[in-house]
Amino acid sequence: MHPHVALFTPPPVPVAQHFTPTSQQRLTPILAVAPATSAVPQSTSHARVAGATAAAAAVKEALRHADLYSTGDACEELSAAVAGLVANNPSPQPGPDSLTQGQGTWEVFHAPHIARLSSALGARFQPIRYTLRGDEIISNVRYQHPLLGTGWLSASGTIEAVDNDTLRLHFTRFWWDLGEESLRPELPPASSTGRGNDNQAFSSNSGGSSSSQAALDAVVGAVGRLSFLPPLARFPVQHLDGPAGLSVFRFPPLASSIAIARVDDSNDSSSSSTERGDMSAEAPAAPAGAPVP
Repeated sequence: MHPHVALFTPPPVPVAQHFTPTSQQRLTPILAVAPATSAVPQSTSHARVAGATAAAAAVKEALRHADLYSTGDACEELSAAVAGLVANNPSPQPGPDSLTQGQGTWEVFHAPHIARLSSALGARFQPIRYTLRGDEIISNVRYQHPLLGTGWLSASGTIEAVDNDTLRLHFTRFWWDLGEESLRPELPPASSTGRGNDNQAFSSNSGGSSSSQAALDAVVGAVGRLSFLPPLARFPVQHLDGPAGLSVFRFPPLASSIAIARVDDSNDSSSSSTERGDMSAEAPAAPAGAPVP
């Protein structure tokens, strides 16, 4: 998606703080957990079911040697596989269905505009993760830059279906964590003063004091709210296969499709991340008082 609609606009389950496995190592096992055939409604034609199944298999194969920043033949193969998903959407109403089938944490594995933006800025944005919990959405994006170092850009807000095919995001909270291991997956609920977390002190692993962190949160939050553009936060859903853990949505301003795969299923509390094939590191506990999925 962007990220945070061009870095501050663009799938909470706390997000893992360590991302040592490659994208294909993390995502490929997830795609193998649930076949696409289990995701489609009864009313979907057999031809569409077969097409969605074949498209999911093609994505799984492409992710064995491709990721968000692949180029050349690997990129072309992944792009073709994503096009196959778009041509074979098993959901008759992917907008509303995204709010039910899409619960959990998702990671971007194909987004041409992000690759172009990264090249222009000399930076790398990976992983790009979205956590959906009810009508609440959180975005956590790790950046790497030769001068700015490594850190996390995050935002949270609400998500709603505006029609059968379109989602609308409204991010209201923004924060910046400095350092590879400094991620706060979410902020505590806003205070009764209406100033978000401006009057609360938080420490981070980056070594800054709680007062400086609170000041940074206040500045980043204000800038994020000013730079968030609601007209850019509407996303047509081109493909949704919840149980298969695949979705594609469109970012109209840049005519770019963003493909995501589920890396954590908050609806499946009976099985561990290992049993589901999630190869990311164990997620940290949520902040005190924070709601959990």
